[in-house]
Formats: sequence, structure tokens, C-alpha cells
Amino acid sequence: MEPIDDYSLATGDGGAPRLRLVDQAYGVGTRRLLERAGLALGQRVADVGCGIGTVTRWMAARVGSGGRVFGVDVNAEQLEAARRASEDQGQGQGHENLEYIEASAYATGLPRGSLDLVYCRFLLMHLTRPIDALREMRALLRPGGVLVCEEAAVDSSACEPPCAAQVRLQSLATALGAQLGCDFNLGRRLHSLMLEAGFASPETTQHQPVFVRGQNKRLEELCFREIAPRLVAARLATAVEVDEALDQVSQTVANETVAYSLSNMVQVWAKV
Repeated sequence: MEPIDDYSLATGDGGAPRLRLVDQAYGVGTRRLLERAGLALGQRVADVGCGIGTVTRWMAARVGSGGRVFGVDVNAEQLEAARRASEDQGQGQGHENLEYIEASAYATGLPRGSLDLVYCRFLLMHLTRPIDALREMRALLRPGGVLVCEEAAVDSSACEPPCAAQVRLQSLATALGAQLGCDFNLGRRLHSLMLEAGFASPETTQHQPVFVRGQNKRLEELCFREIAPRLVAARLATAVEVDEALDQVSQTVANETVAYSLSNMVQVWAKV
């Protein structure tokens, strides 16, 4: 198996609450995008970097019993959580039309030219070689197949009125990504990367959720909390500085007079 990139967030059960919030916050936009890109009954599709399988399971329901969905992730903890959730919903490993595969985004092991649609969300920004992952996903598509990608720009999140601690943690997160060899603002380059990967005419749009209350408003705070030890270990800030900033962000999230815009999600799709 290919070497694992240094993923900075929690995985498995530890990261499941955050990943559920990801889908609650961005899921409506994701489902509209996949339908617009042509997801349909009977298709063979893959969800690369599937995490705990939230989108994977939805796609399996959409393609129906005549289709097939492959959930691909390099992290065994993520896949174990995905399998448990699938079994709870009657979609176990190898059961009906859904299969989970432990593999790298750079080398999925899936047959070339065999899929109608390949999808990823919040994947490329965590990779040191995103263009290689895009080329791998392109190779999986049959002629006329479509690649659908969603990637954010971390530094596009914002509070109104502004919160200095949120801006500080946002900056630290971006710096951590750079240390890891990743681009946590990759969403802005996604269209260009698709062109570089060989797609002639990518389509693009964007989706930015805004919340004033509720658990979804906590999504970025949970991300900051999960990477906090990495920020300190990387000597980007002290533990005291990070804790103080997290406390201020938590207070901001709880304040219903503050509108919290999560990271802008850039959505790009293209046919082979």
C-alpha cells in the first residue's frame, strides 16, 4: 500500500462526531451536486476518502440494487466505523451494492475504466500529491464518466461580528497544513488542478453554510480542537495560547448574535 499522508484530524470513533457535522452542514449541497453531475440508478461509483461512509451510504441508496458503490479509505479506523454504520442500516461489507476497500487515493486498486462516477470531499486538501490522486480517480472512469470533487478553503470561514481567536486559529491551521506539505486552502485551486489532471471542461460552483445556532455551528471549533495538539507539537503556538483561543471560539459559537460562516466549499465536476 502507498505511504499514508500525515492526516491531522481524528479518525474512527474519535472523529465521527465531526464527520457527522460535516455532512449535516454540507450534505445538502453535496447531494444536489451529485444529482446535478448525473448520479443515477444502476451506476458503478466510488467514494474516495470515504471516511465513516456517510455519503457512500447515500450514494448506495441512489444507485439501487442494480448499481455498485465502493467506499475507499486508507485508514482502517475510518473503514471500521463505516462498516458498523452500514451494518446498522442493512448495508454491510459485501452486502447488496456497497463494499468498503482499504486503499490509498493514489492507488485504489479498482479496475481502470470501470466506473460511471467517482467522488471525493475534503480529501485533496489533506494530500501531499493531490494531482496524483486526481489522475488516479480519472483513470477509474469509463468514457463519459464524471469526477466530482468538493474542497474547501479553510481561510474563507468567518464570524460576524469578527472573532480574533477564530482568525488566529484559522491562520494556525493553514500554517500546519503547509508544514505537512498540504494546502488547506486547496479549494481555490481545484478547477486548475482538474484541468492539469486532464479534464477539458470542468464545471464549478460553491457552497458556504452559515449558522447562528445549533450543533452545525460548532464544526470548525471541533476541527480546531482536534488539531490543537498538532499545533503545539509543531511549535506554531503554545498550549496556553491555543486553549485560550479555543475558549474564545467556543463562546463565540454559543453566542446567537454571531453569524458563523463555515469554510467555502468549492465544487468541481467534469466528464472524461
